[in-house]
Amino acid sequence: MALGDKKALVPAIQDLVEDSTRELALSQKRRLTRIVCHYAVTCHWENVAVEARVLDMGLGGIRLSVPQPLPAGMPVLVQLDPPLVGAFPVRARVQWSEGLEAGVAYQDQPGNIERSWVQRVLKLIGFDEQAIFERRLHVRVASKMPVRVGDREGTLLNLGLRGAMVQQDREVEAGHRIELTMGPLRALPPLTLEGEVVRCRARQEGVFYWGVVFFEPGPEQARLLEGYVLALLRG
Repeated sequence: MALGDKKALVPAIQDLVEDSTRELALSQKRRLTRIVCHYAVTCHWENVAVEARVLDMGLGGIRLSVPQPLPAGMPVLVQLDPPLVGAFPVRARVQWSEGLEAGVAYQDQPGNIERSWVQRVLKLIGFDEQAIFERRLHVRVASKMPVRVGDREGTLLNLGLRGAMVQQDREVEAGHRIELTMGPLRALPPLTLEGEVVRCRARQEGVFYWGVVFFEPGPEQARLLEGYVLALLRG
């Protein structure tokens, strides 16, 4: 990256990165160890039943989109709609409520959580205790963003701080070095990273998925990459 490009990059991302760095430091356990998803659920408390939608979920709780504010501290029973056969609702408590979003923490017995729909869904989407350990270095965010690999177009399928999954129209061998350019994304300028293809899998004729590991980026590239991950998490 040329010196002029680096200078231009700083004001373009300064506000977002300063805000997002603080947010990541305060809430990386809540955000980056969760999986963004969209499941219909019903929240039951007392004699009330409210339809809601899961925005993200992890091993500790769920963030919900709700049609009305949920009272903080309220115990709720969260049922997946439609139910999974043999998977039970989960008992939780509203930890926070802001407008039409709320965060609930599981309050059930460990054995009940193990038999709940939450555990079944987390396993289906590949989220387990190892994701907590790997945290922000390995958890990736889904994407459908166009990217350029050298002189060829492709699609970014997911992105993390260590690597990405890229859809391409050609097969390459493991060890193939690449230059990957993504963006711009919202206020973020284009980002170019160098890396290595560690695996290449054919999905169908003319469609290949490349697993890419990034080489160590420079400080400004790393800050911009973090901005991209945060922007994709925000949806």
